[in-house]
Amino acid sequence: MKLLKRLLTISVTVIALVAGLIVAPVNLGLWGSTASHAADLSKFDAGDIISDQVFYDSATMTERQIAAFIDKKVPTCRSGYTCLDAYKENTTARAADSYCKALSGGSNESAARIIYKVSRACDINPQVILVTLQKEQGLLTHEWPSSWRYTIAMGFGCPDGAPCNEKYYGFQNQLYLGARQFQIYRAWPGSFNYRAGQNNKIQWHPNSACGSSTVFIKNQATAGLYNYTPYRPNGAALKAGYGLGDSCSSYGNRNFYNYFTDWFGSTHKVGWVVKSPDRPEVYFVTGQTKHHIQSQYAYREYRRSFGGLSAVSEGYLNTLKTGSPAKAIVKDPSTGDIMLLQDSVLHRFPSCSLAETWGYSCAMNIDLTQDQVKALKRGPDMSNYATVASGATVHKLSGGKMYPYASAKDAAYYNGGSIGFVASLRDEIASKYSVVGKTQFAPVTLAKTGSDKNVYFMGGNFTKWRLPSWAMARDFGIPGGYTQTSAIALSGYASSGDLSMFVKCGGELFFANSGHLTKVKSGSSYGSPVVALDQTACSRLPKSGAFSKSVFVRAEGHPEVYVVEAGNLRHVVSKRALVSLNGGTWPTIGVVDPGSLAYFGAGKPVLGPATLVKASDSPHVYFVDGNSERHRLPSWSLAREFGLPAGYDSVTALTLAPYKNAGDLAQFVRCDSKLYIAGSGSLTLVHSGNSAGFDVTDLQSASCSVLEKAGTISGSIFVRVAGAPEVYLLENGQIRHVVSKSALLSLNGGKMPRLVAVSNETLGSFEQGFPVLGPGNLVKERSGSEVFLVNGDQKVPVGSWGVATDLGLGTTYSSVPNGSARGYERASTDLSPFVMCSGEMYIGAGGRLSAVDSSFGLSYTQLDVDVCDALDLSGPAVSDELIVEDKATGHLYVVENGAFNPVDDNAAKNRSKQGSGNVILTLDPRTISTYAT
Repeated sequence: MKLLKRLLTISVTVIALVAGLIVAPVNLGLWGSTASHAADLSKFDAGDIISDQVFYDSATMTERQIAAFIDKKVPTCRSGYTCLDAYKENTTARAADSYCKALSGGSNESAARIIYKVSRACDINPQVILVTLQKEQGLLTHEWPSSWRYTIAMGFGCPDGAPCNEKYYGFQNQLYLGARQFQIYRAWPGSFNYRAGQNNKIQWHPNSACGSSTVFIKNQATAGLYNYTPYRPNGAALKAGYGLGDSCSSYGNRNFYNYFTDWFGSTHKVGWVVKSPDRPEVYFVTGQTKHHIQSQYAYREYRRSFGGLSAVSEGYLNTLKTGSPAKAIVKDPSTGDIMLLQDSVLHRFPSCSLAETWGYSCAMNIDLTQDQVKALKRGPDMSNYATVASGATVHKLSGGKMYPYASAKDAAYYNGGSIGFVASLRDEIASKYSVVGKTQFAPVTLAKTGSDKNVYFMGGNFTKWRLPSWAMARDFGIPGGYTQTSAIALSGYASSGDLSMFVKCGGELFFANSGHLTKVKSGSSYGSPVVALDQTACSRLPKSGAFSKSVFVRAEGHPEVYVVEAGNLRHVVSKRALVSLNGGTWPTIGVVDPGSLAYFGAGKPVLGPATLVKASDSPHVYFVDGNSERHRLPSWSLAREFGLPAGYDSVTALTLAPYKNAGDLAQFVRCDSKLYIAGSGSLTLVHSGNSAGFDVTDLQSASCSVLEKAGTISGSIFVRVAGAPEVYLLENGQIRHVVSKSALLSLNGGKMPRLVAVSNETLGSFEQGFPVLGPGNLVKERSGSEVFLVNGDQKVPVGSWGVATDLGLGTTYSSVPNGSARGYERASTDLSPFVMCSGEMYIGAGGRLSAVDSSFGLSYTQLDVDVCDALDLSGPAVSDELIVEDKATGHLYVVENGAFNPVDDNAAKNRSKQGSGNVILTLDPRTISTYAT
């Protein structure tokens, strides 16, 4: 097929087109009325006559809109002629191919119907077809068109310099083939003379003597126009508008631009908000209808939503019907939804009553085209919540009243958690509402006015606290940012000072860290301020974990741990110190924002109670006592007795200096007035409170709480080396070896005592006293011959086993190492059957002691109280004459004048019966033999 080269020549004097003749139209009024020319040809771009977006947009007009447009262009038609508005013909079906979809046939179809069907089948803008019909044959405005104009309506198959091809005749045929040809250009751009995206040599006129110019064609639609009509209008043609230029002027592409611009606006995608330079009104265009935008509010919304203001010709505006004024309420005809247009988003009104709440009525809406609907986003449905005058305050609209909230999230909190979309209420509508109550803020949110540099933490009972830092907000878990509000709104909440890291909720104390609250079991804020929050605010703050003792913190991303004390942070210098401060277990450590450390003062480092430290410039290792004292550690063996871990923390002299040197650490310590002895890693309670003459170190409660405790000593203090048999008594600042089990039992009232295990090193550090043989025990050194009664610090020779038997001491003795008795003073006399216990005189008889008035001239033994306590003092008392009987012979003796004197048995018996105080006591024969005369 030849390239279709058409030069529009519409002549009022020539009935038929003459190939090659170039005549511009001189009076369009002869063909029908049209708007006065207003297209600005100074904006004609030879390389971009029309955009692809506009050229190939087949949905710009409906069939009804096309018919209405044609009707408007041909208000009257001369008798005997068929103008375009009345033209009809039978059409034939066309099968789909690579360029156009299938086209159905029909009978007696109107020009509008045929144009609509062809535009949709071949995806060509129906406005392009209308303009082409006009520029080729003047059909839209002609009042007396000849039939041949319909025959070659699109100028298709009419090359310059040759007659038109008859096989392309016919109105439908011309429209279909002309529209299809533009899609062929599009599909095979390299097969035609003029191509997009490159420089093209284009003649000014069919007469080559007029010359040519180079044009860079920017898009396919413009390339298609040049392939259809291959001439560029020169300057004279452009200056002439619709009129004649000079002898080298061509008019086809000029007139295409003129008609399109005057009838439909820009040949590029024109915004739907338009204005003519010739009038002040701004319009919103929907299809072929213009709507006057009468308010600044609506103007802002339409410009924001539909791409700004486009300048159009007065002629174009005159082609449009005038519809109802454009307000911000619109309708989607396809769904019937009535919507508010705001910020380029459509929000449906669920009901007309809600529309009235916003100052609209459903009758005010204008119908959007589907292109306009598609150009906008669909947002959530409208609600009865609104902002006013671009403020952040959200108002609930109800019954002619507005209830203010600081923001949408605040409104949502007080109204079930969801309030829907919050739109902006026009000032003139807002003025009809009365504001009720204070502006409310959701608890645990932040607020600030523009003039105040302070940010406030909002409570739930119209109370606020100043936020000292953003770091604290993060530690509380408050989302970033604040609500910008007015000073009046903020003044509705009473100021309660600064927010603190410590807060009280329902009587319990918490510390803010890592976005939650951690319970402080001790109930102490350790000298830091405490803020009592209302229950509503407390319920919104997440809670996690607990501090069992002190509050320990560290900054996020930093290893250093601090303990809160007296409102300060004191650096805990080691893990050992940390565990010690927490009573021996790993503590809960609150992780705070680094900026929150500045909230606290800086205290001196903490060494940790009951830990060992050493300054680099000192040879001594110290036991840290509480948070203020230190005691020199005399030996590592003593550290083990206390259960202290091996090793020490190295600290600077400056760190150690605040701790007072309180002397050496002792084996005995006093904790809260109770005495303990250290041994084998724990403290054993000494119930008596007697340290047996050893030094005592008074420890602070913090240190005592860390040290492990085990068992109680009820009597004297005994120690031994673990695994060794030797037991030692602590007495008068010395250790004394208890040489036998019987002695041990005797020293502890007959019961096995609690033994404190110590190390060999500790045992060796004590001063040694003489061995302990055990009060009331009979002992004999292994190489010695004498048996002694251990009587306090004395050893009393046992001259007669009969005396030992009568006193109830038995006849067995303990064999003790040689020299064990060396420390005991030897009594000047042997053990006597007469003994003195606590100032009372007794005589031993048959293992029991009987009270007597005197020793009857015989020597007696003064017994230690411990020995007396072990003897049976339940014998019959003798208050008069003392008569004794030999257990073996039955002979009787009267004890008097320092001897056992034999008496007549019958006489003695009679004498004992005469006085109630006379008792005959039976003695061991060995005792009798020792003292009988």
